[in-house]
Amino acid sequence: AAETNGELEPVLGQLGFNILSTLKLNGFENNAVITDAWLAAYGAPFARPADCLGAIGWAKGFATGAHQFEAPTPAADRAIRSRPAL
Repeated sequence: AAETNGELEPVLGQLGFNILSTLKLNGFENNAVITDAWLAAYGAPFARPADCLGAIGWAKGFATGAHQFEAPTPAADRAIRSRPAL
């Protein structure tokens, strides 16, 4: 909906300010790690709208159906699951 009504680029162009909201929209759930330093670290790479072009392109790809997640093959699934993760 944000892509259709023109809100996607203006919102994602401000990732330095709304990085937590954006992460939460993508499934982030570990609120225990959030500190001012954590927010600054995640938001720093997105200080200006021009710094957000990659994130905008990624989101637009999913919003328009140009990108999609693919299910891994059984061998890839086993390889992924054998790796340690937080």
